[in-house]
Amino acid sequence: MNKTNKTIVPNMEQHLNAAALKRHNNIGEKLDLKLIHAEHLINLTNMSRGYDLCATFADNERLHYKSFYNNPSLKYFNGMDKWKLLIEIISKSSKGEIVYKEQLAKVINCSHKTLTKYIDECIEGGFFVYLNPVNKTVLDKRIINIRPSEEVIVAFINYSIEKIVLSIDLLKEFSKSWQKI
Repeated sequence: MNKTNKTIVPNMEQHLNAAALKRHNNIGEKLDLKLIHAEHLINLTNMSRGYDLCATFADNERLHYKSFYNNPSLKYFNGMDKWKLLIEIISKSSKGEIVYKEQLAKVINCSHKTLTKYIDECIEGGFFVYLNPVNKTVLDKRIINIRPSEEVIVAFINYSIEKIVLSIDLLKEFSKSWQKI
């Protein structure tokens, strides 16, 4: 069975009605493609490549999600509040800062009860550890600093690298300035 798309093809603009062309132009006017040097994809003669770009964005997002969701160290953080928690813990840890629950609750915009539940689950699951900030010793025994586990930080960095590689591949395919490299 041939899975080639027979609708999105070069010169497709010649076969579209006025409403489809208007939609294409309306969308194209609002895109920031110049940021990636791909504004040439807005032109009607490159319409099929513009659709290819959109499909590549969607495919990359699908790959990001699959990579994230299938990773046992990241899967727990599926959901906006938990993802924000992970990002804040990693950010503070990588800067050598102390993590305070009050600050986290404000950034994540959740109750202290919910935040405590998340942190307890992360400690129990081995995603976070109680550990002093790098190059600092917390003298106040009431402060318990939280840092990502080694497995979580490795998974997060590798996940981020995968996203960058896919983005570079996308730029090489669709950006005029990257096509020269």
